[in-house]
Amino acid sequence: MRHGEAESQAASDYERRLTDHGARQVAASVRRLLTYEFNIELLLVSPLPRARETADIVDGLLGPVPMVVSDAVTPDATVAGAIEAFERQFKGRDCIMVVMHQPMIGSLVYYLTGVRQPMPTASLAVIEAPVLTSDCCSVECVI
Repeated sequence: MRHGEAESQAASDYERRLTDHGARQVAASVRRLLTYEFNIELLLVSPLPRARETADIVDGLLGPVPMVVSDAVTPDATVAGAIEAFERQFKGRDCIMVVMHQPMIGSLVYYLTGVRQPMPTASLAVIEAPVLTSDCCSVECVI
């Protein structure tokens, strides 16, 4: 999931927070996700405020979900580093949600599926990932 709309101005990009509109976007996306009845077992979240605030909204709507904060899914992270973090977190789990940023989310969706998927704010791509390698996964749906 990409975080919701964030402030356009802050002391730095790393300090931008969600706007009220961004919080509503996230809530609407999560409500749509609820209709699919996924059992999200973990939130893997960027440490940036807008991602943490997005994850808090997700947690509030899905019920308590364990959360791990990781630098591997920041805007400047690498696909290889993100995949490594995913592999560590998937151990013993079937379904995790990652809350991150562009360009990382677009790069990961493309790497895993071979599909260039637009990912506007508060959107999420549900990806079936039997293994986490290039062009081996499928996009189940995009919300």
